[in-house]
Amino acid sequence: MNPWLEIELTDYESHMALSSIAQAQFLSGVFAQAVQIYSPKSVAILGCSGGNGLDAISNSGVERIVCVDINSEYIATAKKRFSGSFNQCEFLCCDILSSSFSFNPVDLIFAGLIFEYVDYNSALANISKVIKPSGHLIVVLQLPSEEIPEISPSKYTSLNKLSRIFNFVPPLSLQEAAKNYGLEIIENKRTTLKSGKSFQEMVFLKTA
Repeated sequence: MNPWLEIELTDYESHMALSSIAQAQFLSGVFAQAVQIYSPKSVAILGCSGGNGLDAISNSGVERIVCVDINSEYIATAKKRFSGSFNQCEFLCCDILSSSFSFNPVDLIFAGLIFEYVDYNSALANISKVIKPSGHLIVVLQLPSEEIPEISPSKYTSLNKLSRIFNFVPPLSLQEAAKNYGLEIIENKRTTLKSGKSFQEMVFLKTA
């Protein structure tokens, strides 16, 4: 079974929001900043969990949201929390590698800490089909550390199951693969959190 189907949303959200980890806050901030910069009318969040980040863009001018997650519990919670916050809302329980992964294209897609858990080539092939021409893909990748394990230790030990499928993705490899699907890198920066974990923030433009 995919470990993402075994982890309770309360465990995941509590873990990610711990002050010692603060990845929920970080991802929400990256997403909100991208929405502010690119002013999309429609956005999709891949691996939406309970909708982290949507509260930060509820007054941003975004009219349509698409929330995608493989875990039906996560999707149900996101729907309960945010279905009334935007003019048009779609909540899809789906694997982004599946042939059934599809929705009307959007202006901006946020994929924060997603590619570490999937075949990124296959994922990019699917994702590129649901980005509008001149739209943007916002990616956050976790970078390796000699001191810190890939899954930050916490009292929420159920998240340790994720190490079974976690793989670091070299930013340059993702950048090269994205070219094959008409996605051109336009922004690229590294951020290190107080926890010591580092992340690569990447913005791709859909050119074809």
